[in-house]
Amino acid sequence: MAPELTKVKVQSCGPGSTTLPPSSVSSCWPPVRPRPAPIPTACTGPFFTADGVIGGRYEDFAADLKTAIPEPAGTTLVLFNHGTSAGGLDQKCRPQKALPRFFAILPKNLPEAVLYYPCSDVLGGSSGAGQSRQIYQLRGREIAALLDRFMAHGVAPGRITLVGHSGGASAVMVAAQAAQAADKLAAFVASAPGHGYAYLGRDAGNNPILSGQVYGWRQALKEATGPGLVFAYEGDRFSPPGDLEFLAGVDGIELVGVRDARCGRMRPHGFFWSPCFAERYGELVLQFLARHGGLSLPPAVAARIITAAARPKADTKPGPEVARRLLSGLGKQGFKITKSLRRKLQSYLELPAHKALAISRSGAWASATNRLTPEIAIADAGRRCTRLGPKCRLALVGEEIVKDEERE
Repeated sequence: MAPELTKVKVQSCGPGSTTLPPSSVSSCWPPVRPRPAPIPTACTGPFFTADGVIGGRYEDFAADLKTAIPEPAGTTLVLFNHGTSAGGLDQKCRPQKALPRFFAILPKNLPEAVLYYPCSDVLGGSSGAGQSRQIYQLRGREIAALLDRFMAHGVAPGRITLVGHSGGASAVMVAAQAAQAADKLAAFVASAPGHGYAYLGRDAGNNPILSGQVYGWRQALKEATGPGLVFAYEGDRFSPPGDLEFLAGVDGIELVGVRDARCGRMRPHGFFWSPCFAERYGELVLQFLARHGGLSLPPAVAARIITAAARPKADTKPGPEVARRLLSGLGKQGFKITKSLRRKLQSYLELPAHKALAISRSGAWASATNRLTPEIAIADAGRRCTRLGPKCRLALVGEEIVKDEERE
């Protein structure tokens, strides 16, 4: 008796590709290459420079670029790429709060260095979507296309380094495939690159769809060409070191396994932000940037950067007398004090960040915080104050009560 034949749905793979059996993870080989992303015409995100932070989410990229990088030929550029969820639905682009301190202080100590934090709002496909629609693939193509804007401005490709964390690290490695092949990039640093499904544990490996996504992610990262520096953190449940072991055999990539990846209350996945990272691996990263990214690094400057980034943040929680003095002073000057301000002021003052508070005569108020510099908080509060009207002024900067007259 002849065996029963099973109908197999054949995927159209395009010219030059062949179909594989349905048991294979990918149904086309070679995989169909997605079309390149268009060059972004509207980019958002701030520049961190020696003169402070320039631009932001709602500023004009072209104008900010000229201001932040007036001498592109002598600039060393670092693009930092934030993490994201698997589908990109929870992307919180908070450059001033989410940028690791180690990288935030680079431009302040090395005037030639400029750091750009691109805010991506790309949304990727679900676990059932194709590889080309995964968020790290889409963001990787977005980053690669963004490099053309910097090169057109005159930044030398040999002085551009990509840095990314988690999903942003995977995007950086995807961007490095095309960028380094086209001589648009010097090197990359990837912290805990992930595929987005590791938090499911064994379920990710046992699920046929998810296992296919993990396989595709590995194949994509294998194509990244160095020089590259990749960090994997012991105990990281979102980017387990075991998921990254395959990178140890990729030419040009140095895989650094970090043991004891806890620092105070910092969990392993956030070790990149900790003072322990700067203390233990700051020298390695700086030397990597100097060796491959064109960064001039005097020994004294390197030591100063590491010392500053490795210094634990001091506990500067103000006592309740600060809130009482502020409210009393505002009341004497004729400002209406609302119940919401009385109720929330103390907890706001205790936030571990630089603070600025604006208030109008009518009692409307707005607050701003920033973990990097007071200048950013003040500028943010100033913009909010402008929206509150002409009777608004800054009432608080950090813990200092501002006694200036109201804004004109």
